[in-house]
Amino acid sequence: MVNQKLTFVVGTGRCGSTALSQIINIHPDVLSINELFASIPDAEVLDEAPLSGSDFWGFLSRPNVVTNSMIKNGAIPPEFLYHRMPKRRFDAETTGIPAISVMVLPHLTDDPDTLFDELAAEVTTWPTRRPADHWTALFATLGARFGNPEAVVERTGLSIGRVPEMHRAFPRPGSCTSTVRARLCRLDEPPLQLPDDPDAVGDGHPLRP
Repeated sequence: MVNQKLTFVVGTGRCGSTALSQIINIHPDVLSINELFASIPDAEVLDEAPLSGSDFWGFLSRPNVVTNSMIKNGAIPPEFLYHRMPKRRFDAETTGIPAISVMVLPHLTDDPDTLFDELAAEVTTWPTRRPADHWTALFATLGARFGNPEAVVERTGLSIGRVPEMHRAFPRPGSCTSTVRARLCRLDEPPLQLPDDPDAVGDGHPLRP
């Protein structure tokens, strides 16, 4: 069921997609997954090579070097949510903040550490399989945890460069990839033109992460 109602929202940075996630998160019948592929940028998580449950969880739970460095240096964008939690186990300076905890889990719950532990206990027991199958199982697990919503919407800002990877991982007809097209907020420069063909976003393009 999750796979048939799974939508990916991709787009450029500063196009309003963060606000879109906040709006979607209010809907009781939609599971809003926020900044997943920005949090976990590793190519292996969208590749074809099988991963064990423990290996898959390793990508989710290891601190993201970039986001942790930004937090330690005080360059914290509003999309980073974990550091706002009044009670939190992880710290960028000492333990490092797990990749999935910086933006993804706090978007779903006010107790991301408990949710992190629940996921760790389950995901590490999963069999070796394609990463896409792990993602499908993760979405299903989160859906069951949050009331079995009718649809799942994953939204990552500045994710247009990963569309080819996402499409290869989720080629089923039931999955849908949408692109947020909007003018950038900077008023002193022309709007960035997005290519109609996602594969045209090659190395060196300003939209390639």
